[in-house]
Amino acid sequence: MKKTILILTLVMAATASTMAQNFFSDVNYSINAGLSISDCNKVFNEVKLGPSLGADVAKPFLYLGDGKHKFYGQVGVHFAKWGGNKPGTFMTGDESAMAYHFTIPMCAGYQFKFGSKWSLYTELGPFISFKGKEGEFNENNYVECKSVMFGLAFNLGIRYKRFSIAYINNLGISDFAKYTPDWEPKPQSIKSKSVTFNLRYTFGSI
Repeated sequence: MKKTILILTLVMAATASTMAQNFFSDVNYSINAGLSISDCNKVFNEVKLGPSLGADVAKPFLYLGDGKHKFYGQVGVHFAKWGGNKPGTFMTGDESAMAYHFTIPMCAGYQFKFGSKWSLYTELGPFISFKGKEGEFNENNYVECKSVMFGLAFNLGIRYKRFSIAYINNLGISDFAKYTPDWEPKPQSIKSKSVTFNLRYTFGSI
């Protein structure tokens, strides 16, 4: 009985090891950095600029055309500013609704290779974003930035070898903040969106 259990344990361990090796054999990892441009749908509708940093993990699930076409799933963690600016008047200065966010996109992607070194890719999926520290420019007392935000991410990029340039469009669907100035009876719901241009470097299988 003990020998049987030992044999089964070894077989299961070997099987798990083989499955893990097969799973991670074509996983790739990316790091990226760039410029994020965000604004809000009302009140704070002037853009704010800020740096963007991130990392992603992708796993292919379907190859077509001798590997020229690749479909994959991707999860990442990105750090960037969200919010917008409210222009001031001759009596008041500019005001901002801005917060640093950790955004987790969960996308399905498609990559098309052309030539031996070039490829195009696009990615689409939902994201969840968690508020970190509120920005140093958020000087008014009327804004309450939400702790969690949901939205939709769309990415488009071109890759040469392991370097790529990407355009990322994040559309906030849930509220980014509530704005309640003294003269208004109830708060306004504010949504935010952002566009990011970044440079990405990919490790592993491409």
